[in-house]
Amino acid sequence: MHSSYFLEEKWYKRTELSAVFSAEDFQNLIFKGILVSTDRFYFKFVFVGVVSLRNVAFIILPKVLKKEPEALFHVKSTVQTLKKYSNLNLQKYEGIDYFNIDPDSPECSEMAIADFLINDFQRHGIYTVEQELVEIDGNGDVNWPLTVLHTDPIFSKGQPIYLNTVNHVFIDDSEHLTIAIHKWSLGYSLRKYSVLLGQEFDKVDLDYVQDSNEIGSDEQLIRHLKNQLQSTFTDRGIRLLKSLLFLVTSKASKENDSISLYGTKKYENIWESICRTVVNDIYPELKKDYDFFPNPIWNIMGNTLASKSPLIPDIITKNNSTGKHHLYDAKYYMIEFSNSIKGEPGFKDILKQFQYQEHIEKELGEMENGFLFPISNSNYDELINNPDIIESNEFMIVIGHIEYHLYPGKKISIIMCPFSKWQQLFINNKSIESDRLLS
Repeated sequence: MHSSYFLEEKWYKRTELSAVFSAEDFQNLIFKGILVSTDRFYFKFVFVGVVSLRNVAFIILPKVLKKEPEALFHVKSTVQTLKKYSNLNLQKYEGIDYFNIDPDSPECSEMAIADFLINDFQRHGIYTVEQELVEIDGNGDVNWPLTVLHTDPIFSKGQPIYLNTVNHVFIDDSEHLTIAIHKWSLGYSLRKYSVLLGQEFDKVDLDYVQDSNEIGSDEQLIRHLKNQLQSTFTDRGIRLLKSLLFLVTSKASKENDSISLYGTKKYENIWESICRTVVNDIYPELKKDYDFFPNPIWNIMGNTLASKSPLIPDIITKNNSTGKHHLYDAKYYMIEFSNSIKGEPGFKDILKQFQYQEHIEKELGEMENGFLFPISNSNYDELINNPDIIESNEFMIVIGHIEYHLYPGKKISIIMCPFSKWQQLFINNKSIESDRLLS
């Protein structure tokens, strides 16, 4: 298997990328908005997730992992996080999120199909195909219509007795073409995606061919699978056959834009979802009882009209030890703060967070306010020993706060969060204890 790992928003020389991508690959990635460039010599990825081209699958890791070792661990965690987010988040944004797992869709992710096939094989094994035969006096169920039609009974007291019967017999066909295609698809999926999906390729014992053309031409395989679908009625069988059909059809495609994606161009949405889980966001419950942000009222020429309020705070949670609520905003920014502040959120983000606090405190009372920034685990371990930090524990470090003169007495705490640790909590659907919340 050939896999490459890249980092989101890191600049790469074209010569570096040319070792993996062809000229057509560059065009496809640029066309999809996955790869951007200010000139023809330096490029960066604006996507986090798995990209599959004709002969290669690679992953783009979140930018926060820039200085992290153990790349393989982060590959698996990134894929697991994307899968978790996709399952939790039902709203997908066209042109931004790429999580299609429907084999009927041309936008379906090849990695998602591979993931299904591998997991299905681990649960059910190789697809079985049974041939139905009829035999005289066989071991299967009696087919009475055929028995009456083709055998002669004897009569006893006016009742027919059939000494010979026609029976249904089912025979497993281990040489069936569908089974050969299934084995090829598993070999293909494992070779290309086992590392990305955290599967152990060497532990799967399969007798398969690497080239599907050894089984039959693409046209023959596609025609066969379509015919099989017409006579298959179980949910598992239909999904499996459609997945096999997707892979064979994708392989047969000669189009230059053959590219498959699983991920997102806006990883900030995933960071927000991670933060909501880790600090146990209770805003969805609170908004049932509180109208924090009523709709603006427009009075126009004698008519009173309400427009929809766009104000939705990222996260509200509560420290059960202190009884105080915490207002958090997940910020997927890599801030630098040595000699000057760089990469920080803009003025509008800061102003909006103060406005949120002011309005919500009218309902919930005085509350804490903070921005949640991701930081690599290695940088977190260094930072926690810095004597200038304000407060820390194993999950959060408060390194300072933001003030604004329009909101005297209020502050937004600057909170650094160990990215990989929070990622694992999210994957396992775990939250930190409320008394560990800082701001």
